[in-house]
Amino acid sequence: MRPFLPVAVVLAALLAGCQVPAPPADPVARASDEVYRAQLYERPAPLLSSRLPLSSDQAYQVQRNVVLRQLGAEQPRGFAACLSSPASREAYGGTAAIAGVLLPRSELAAQEDGHHVKLERFARGVMELELGFRLGSVVNRPVADVAALKELVVEVVPVLDLRDHGRAEAGMPAPADRIVNNLFLHQLIVGPGRAPAWHEPDGVAVILYREGEELVTGSGAAVDNGQWQTLLDLINRMVGVGWEITPEQLLLTGPLAAPQPLRAGLHVADFGELGRLEVWVE
Repeated sequence: MRPFLPVAVVLAALLAGCQVPAPPADPVARASDEVYRAQLYERPAPLLSSRLPLSSDQAYQVQRNVVLRQLGAEQPRGFAACLSSPASREAYGGTAAIAGVLLPRSELAAQEDGHHVKLERFARGVMELELGFRLGSVVNRPVADVAALKELVVEVVPVLDLRDHGRAEAGMPAPADRIVNNLFLHQLIVGPGRAPAWHEPDGVAVILYREGEELVTGSGAAVDNGQWQTLLDLINRMVGVGWEITPEQLLLTGPLAAPQPLRAGLHVADFGELGRLEVWVE
């Protein structure tokens, strides 16, 4: 007579036959943890796209997750568009405009003799000339159109945007890599504002000098769809991700000219009627 098998053995065999592979870990959670740990321990920003493909929506979820952990009880300094002009896409290899979050204390305060930037704090820094905008009221839902947007904007400011692409792993970052790593944003130099009625922002002409030598020229029309449409797209993108935009925050629409490598010397950014920004890079 065939001996009876223990009940536990029979049940184990049946369960083994019914098992299915465990579902893969949530890619957004995995990416969020990896990006945050890299920042926390000051490791190179990970380029995840080659081993963990993320959709655009997932990449923005990762960006928001990481930024919320960085902010704690604080609020974002503002929001920034990137790859919004042909010049920036050519320089960075991107194909579509993307956006990021400006962190608190990203704005560089002036010293008694002006603004100073330390080269040693950048691995591979670049300088961009941009326009910044501020709204007169809180926005937490999409803005209908440019006409409605113009009613909200109360100030336009000149901005120098300093980014550090050398903090990333080796390789060319894909757009998703730039999004999850928050555009590699680093420091801002912000000038005094003007009411938007003073001039059409697309007509702003800019020149950047280093030690008196002209480096690059550009204009507000450099962004693909104009300043107003680019600003509208930025607001609606970030509101759609879940952010609220307040009057204290700064909104950057992207570079007005080709980004310039960060080099030592006195830099003067001439924004025409919007004024000039000077910074010593040391």
